[in-house]
Amino acid sequence: MNIRTFFKGFALAAVSITLLTACPDGDDPKDDNGDGKGTLPGLPPIATLNGKNFSIPSPLQLSLLIKQTGASYNAAILNKNDKVDQYTTQYSKALNLGIYGADLGYTSIYDHSDDALKYMKSVKKLSDGLGLSQAFDKATLERIQKNVTNRDSLLFLVSSTYRDCDHYLKNNHMEDVGALIVTGGWIESMYLAVNSAGKKPHADVLKRIAEQKLSIDNLIEMLSLHGGAQEDVSVVTNKLSEIKELYDQVTFVYKYIPPVTDKANKITTIKSTSTPQMSDEIYKSITEKIIALRNTIVQN
Repeated sequence: MNIRTFFKGFALAAVSITLLTACPDGDDPKDDNGDGKGTLPGLPPIATLNGKNFSIPSPLQLSLLIKQTGASYNAAILNKNDKVDQYTTQYSKALNLGIYGADLGYTSIYDHSDDALKYMKSVKKLSDGLGLSQAFDKATLERIQKNVTNRDSLLFLVSSTYRDCDHYLKNNHMEDVGALIVTGGWIESMYLAVNSAGKKPHADVLKRIAEQKLSIDNLIEMLSLHGGAQEDVSVVTNKLSEIKELYDQVTFVYKYIPPVTDKANKITTIKSTSTPQMSDEIYKSITEKIIALRNTIVQN
């Protein structure tokens, strides 16, 4: 399970590729347009499992979109840090590591550095419990504390701390853990989206939620490939399958627009669009299922 690509998406959603390649020490990152705001990637992060690619949007993509719509920061919807000791099984630690990771991204996007540092500590604690402590050594935490007021630096460091996790999970045959971390991150990002959107979601947020029809198929398949026979994993898989049944009623309207070709540079730009259509009733049902599943995982 290439978990690194998922968490690398945290930084990719807010910081440019230039940041990731030109600033290996993470102390002085810059974005590609020089305005300090960072950019969204053109494509969603890809998780790779057994040679197969799964398109799973980064939690930061949704958090960025939520902020861009003008929604206020709401710490009350995040999973509480003082609950971290309740997660004692590998299953609950992995899922809630993904959840705390999404919360960490949310706090970072909104520039709430004090909360971000608290969530980083929760992430570290669960990572230690899963045997991933090499990604959160003393030096890393000191650098995070040093850069906690610099959003771009913090996002870069959040991303880089997960790089060793990929190596560890592969070498120790813990791909099922990686799948659960990704799943937890997706569930929390959806939870943050529906709670921030409310009964009358912004059109862009509603569209992004509807577009998760493909993502949930990928999550279910990913979980089935690793850990699907385990009772606890099958529980979350079955709950996701219930949500998938609702997403099966989401349709897409395709509109053909002639492509534009730049003959001089030999580049063709696709202009056609595919717009999701989701009824208010289906949105409400998906919202209720997401909230119920998330609250079960965090033990509310």
